[in-house]
Amino acid sequence: TMQPRTFEGLRDQAALQLEHRRTDEHVTRILVPEPARGFALLPAPSRGDLFFDIEGDPFWAPNRGLEYLWGVTDTDRRFHAFWAHDEAEEKQALQDFVGFVYERLAADPNLHVYHYASYETARLKSLMGRYGVCEDEIDDLLRREVFVDLYKVVRQALRTSHPNLSLKSVEQFYTSRVADLQSGGDSILMYEEWRGSGEQRLLDEIRDYNEEDCASTLDLRDWLLDLRAEAERVHG
Repeated sequence: TMQPRTFEGLRDQAALQLEHRRTDEHVTRILVPEPARGFALLPAPSRGDLFFDIEGDPFWAPNRGLEYLWGVTDTDRRFHAFWAHDEAEEKQALQDFVGFVYERLAADPNLHVYHYASYETARLKSLMGRYGVCEDEIDDLLRREVFVDLYKVVRQALRTSHPNLSLKSVEQFYTSRVADLQSGGDSILMYEEWRGSGEQRLLDEIRDYNEEDCASTLDLRDWLLDLRAEAERVHG
C-alpha cells in the first residue's frame, strides 16, 4: 500500500506537470518546512564556501572510468580546475582537491563544499580506496558534514513542474547557460573526441561547461537560501 504522503506528492507533481502543459510555464512550489529535512539541511552561508562538480568518462577503459576534471568555484566566482588524463594524474587530482579544501578550511573553518547529487562524494570514497590516499582526510570531511548535497534539499523542500530534478531542469528557475556544451553526456563524447584528436579547444569547451555547473551550484545554493527565508516568513 502506498503511503499517503507518497501519494500526495505524486498527485501534486502530476498536477504541476499538467499545469505546465496547459500554460507552457514552469513553476515551483515550496513545501512546508520540516525538521532535519529540506531547507533544514542548508548550513549558514560562509565566505569560504566552495561549489564542486566532477566530469568523468565512464568509457575511459574497458574496466573503469576516469574522473578527468575536478572543478571548484568559490564565492568570488573564481574557478579552479584539477585535470587528470591517466590514473597517476587522477590520484594526484584527488590529492590536490583534498589539499585545496583543507587549505581553504584553515582560512574559514565554517565553510562547506556544495555539490548536486551523490556522484562527487561517491567518487571521493571510491578513489580514496582505490589509491589508498587521503582516506583520513576524506573520512574527516564526511564526518564533519563539510559536504552538502543540494539535491537532497531540493527533493525535500520543493516540488516543480519538471518531470525530474536534474540540475539542468531546476536551474531554469534561477539562471541561464551560455556555454556551447549543454549536458554531461555531451561532455563525455567531447572528451572521447579529445582523446582521439588532442584538440585543446575541446578541453576548453569542457572546462567552460564544468565552470557553469559549479557556478550554477553556487546560484542554486543562493536561490534556496532565498526560498528558505520566504518559507520561514510564510510558515513561521
